[in-house]
Amino acid sequence: MTGPDGQRGGGGAVVDGAYTTTYADGTVQQGKVRCVGMQQPDNSLFPIHMSCTATDPSGSASLIYGCNYLGAPGPETPLGCVGGLQGKTGDTAGRRGSLTMEWYSQTESRGTGQWYGAE
Repeated sequence: MTGPDGQRGGGGAVVDGAYTTTYADGTVQQGKVRCVGMQQPDNSLFPIHMSCTATDPSGSASLIYGCNYLGAPGPETPLGCVGGLQGKTGDTAGRRGSLTMEWYSQTESRGTGQWYGAE
């Protein structure tokens, strides 16, 4: 998009992947995630926003992240992200929580998540 001052944001992308969740009790669960990301205008708090849907055998959740480059902006630069999640179906339907993520390669990331108090 362009505005009177030039470009207002940039490109976007969609990525599909798999994730592993390890719960506090040691239980491990596999799931799938699909994210849509979009660059934001210069001087935004977060240069990249991402919206994701995660699904696993226990249900699904919506995730939203704001991300900053961990170095000079570029396609190979890792991202540091913070965000929130909301359970949509299954065991966590209606619950909310918070997230962190470091996306450190084209195929790998790591992070933490915490559901807020019980329903």
